[in-house]
Amino acid sequence: MVSVRGRRTRLDFYQLCALQLSRLIKAHWVLGGMNGAMPLLARQTGRVRGRRVDCPSRAAISAPSRNPSLPTIVGNSPWWIIVYIKDGEVTRKKPAVPEIREPIELAPWLTCPVCGRIIAISDQAFAAYFNRVAVVCASGCKIDWWDAVHKAVRDHFMLIGAYQVIGARTTTFTSPLTRGKATAVDFCKEGVPPSASILTVNYTGLGELMPLLATGNTVRPTPLPTKVHLWTAPLGGSRKHRGQTAVAATWIDPDEGDISTSYLAQAVHAYDIGRYIGVPIPANISVESALGPALMDLVAQYCDGGAQTALRRAERFLSDGATYSYQLHPLLQLVCELLGVAPLPKEIRKKLDALREYRNDLVHCGRVRENRKPLTKERTAEVLTAAIFGFHFAQFLHEKVREKQRERDAV
Repeated sequence: MVSVRGRRTRLDFYQLCALQLSRLIKAHWVLGGMNGAMPLLARQTGRVRGRRVDCPSRAAISAPSRNPSLPTIVGNSPWWIIVYIKDGEVTRKKPAVPEIREPIELAPWLTCPVCGRIIAISDQAFAAYFNRVAVVCASGCKIDWWDAVHKAVRDHFMLIGAYQVIGARTTTFTSPLTRGKATAVDFCKEGVPPSASILTVNYTGLGELMPLLATGNTVRPTPLPTKVHLWTAPLGGSRKHRGQTAVAATWIDPDEGDISTSYLAQAVHAYDIGRYIGVPIPANISVESALGPALMDLVAQYCDGGAQTALRRAERFLSDGATYSYQLHPLLQLVCELLGVAPLPKEIRKKLDALREYRNDLVHCGRVRENRKPLTKERTAEVLTAAIFGFHFAQFLHEKVREKQRERDAV
């Protein structure tokens, strides 16, 4: 909430992000916050300064299906104007573009569907959901965590999307641009860990020079490099010689050997580019490879022999007998009862079953069978969200198994 001369004005979700506005002159402009001021679109009311801001509703914003990261305002109405909120004051004056020397690292987050406040995406939030404890935002709103995460995955909007839900972080910084020269941008020098995998990068020109990404003769879209070169293109015949670009690099840095997170990132990448048929296999591998070690460590506690013999027996039991489908039903419920934790909700287990069936179809038949629901964006978002919850539940369960092992060792 922002106070405007004694009044509290709710800022719409889209005001926190860059917007693409189609002007009367048919040019396209990208709006970004500068010097502590946040641009937004408002209906003109005659007087702007000191008056209530009539913000655009979500219904007035349409996201293109192929690139939902930049919503487009429908139509070219002259009643749309650009205003800025700065220090609680509404102004038409465009602030100067500052030079931000220090990069900023953003932890994953989403917005409360009730009040719009920011909520951190954390293991604690997922643990609260699994413990049947309500997730509460800073304003005290009780949130359906499944609905909030599913919406973030489905909409996949810029800094609030599926990448953030799996724990990806975003490093933002500015880089200078010089007309006619290439600018080297090294993400590692800006704070991105050298071992991290860069998932997506957003470049937004600040001023009249727009950044252009230079590539070699062979373009390799993945993996994204940690060092790039940017050229420039002037806007509208501008003669500006120097400018800046804002860079937002989203990355993930799993521990060495953490294949579950890596496969989950692959599934989200396939969803990001609209290749929905590429989601089920890595998403299913992510859940199965996260759940297996948790169950193996628990089963090994009840196997005879030394530690290595017990692990081998547990591995054979899970690979030859209680395979993944039986792990979801009924082994997982038995394990939860043994550990004294609530089972994974039935609806999520059903979606994980559907994900497993999609995976089996693609692996064994090379296509999705006709009797399955087609992998539309909405359907893919559902099973991908289920995979994210299954991945987090496996980690939650593994910690409970370790606690039980510590209790047994203490006896």
